[in-house]
Amino acid sequence: MTLLENVIELFTIFVILGVSLTYILLSVMANWDIVPWYFLIAYIPVALFGGLSVLLLASTCYITDIIDDKERAWHFAFLQALISLGLLIGLLSGSAIFGACGYTAVFSVATVLCILATLYILLFVPETVQSQTSVGVSKRSLSQVNLKEVDAQPNLQLETRLLEDELE
Repeated sequence: MTLLENVIELFTIFVILGVSLTYILLSVMANWDIVPWYFLIAYIPVALFGGLSVLLLASTCYITDIIDDKERAWHFAFLQALISLGLLIGLLSGSAIFGACGYTAVFSVATVLCILATLYILLFVPETVQSQTSVGVSKRSLSQVNLKEVDAQPNLQLETRLLEDELE
């Protein structure tokens, strides 16, 4: 697979690795007696990799790629419900972990969960972009379509019309 075919997966992995690096830095810095302003340094990786905005963008693109139009709204609603549930669980468990073990444990648990999310994406989330179309013609732009080939293949005519509709 080429780099462009893995773009959604790469965005997601880079963002989660940036968040993981932020939590690692916060875990280490929580043990130091430093001025609180220095904790902002830990957020540089999240800022460089896009943070939650890019993660939501990649998730939205992935859902758009794999789900047909009729079911897409339900999947977006499910994504929002899971985000809200994760926020609720994180807020409640974070305060409990802090009460029992302190800041270092909270940030360490967050780091481990981010690393697990990265591994899940790498191992179990399939890529959405295929190198061949459903009719077996390799991907190409409309300017590269041979008109004699289009006239000879009814499936290719339909595909060409769909590509034209998408461009308009």
